[in-house]
Amino acid sequence: MATLAYVNPPENRIPFDSLIELSACLRAIAKDDGIKLVVLRSGVSGYFSLGASLADVQALANGQEPSAPFHSWVDVLLQLEHLPQPTIAMIEGQAASGGCELALACMFRVGTRAASFAFREVARGAMPGAGATQRLPRLVGTAHAAKIILTSCLVDATEAHRIGLLDAVLPDGEAALEQWFDAIRAMPRAGLVAAKRAIVEGSTLPLRDGLRLEQRLFLDLVRRSSEPGQKVERLHQ
Repeated sequence: MATLAYVNPPENRIPFDSLIELSACLRAIAKDDGIKLVVLRSGVSGYFSLGASLADVQALANGQEPSAPFHSWVDVLLQLEHLPQPTIAMIEGQAASGGCELALACMFRVGTRAASFAFREVARGAMPGAGATQRLPRLVGTAHAAKIILTSCLVDATEAHRIGLLDAVLPDGEAALEQWFDAIRAMPRAGLVAAKRAIVEGSTLPLRDGLRLEQRLFLDLVRRSSEPGQKVERLHQ
């Protein structure tokens, strides 16, 4: 398992050039056959991230160049979404705006009772710009997503779990987190990677094309198994 912990106190805001560093980490992880699972979490107590660096946002508003191109947000979050390994955002505090969008690009979102979510852009006369209007409706439905984005309301851990924004609300402490992660880490890497690809890529395809993708990936796994007579059994270990 690879854990990426972001540390930028006090609110763990993300300068655009930090995304370039994240992209480099993700490229290295994607090539590492020893990594089955990737966890993103914060190293700042009380915050997952409150979003983009205010200095970079102000530079955009003034027609100036931020610390890295604005499209880095979309590019890196797509890279995260399509990483071969399953990804988990571990949220133990506030996640707002770009911080939420980072979490939405992960396959799973797991939080403690201290987790909360908000998109503050509309209340400030703007709108989300790094995927929230596209990923959130697909995750929780259009009505829930519209309310969260259009009213800039705060969503606590209980409500986030109820609507599907959080996959689990865990007690504080590493033991509970490790137990949740272990269910995935116990699986063979090849199956994890192929199944994740089928789920992520298939969700953007018509059903018929998604079924064909699933079959291609299944057959590839079977054919790569080198022990005659044990192909299917090995896949289900």
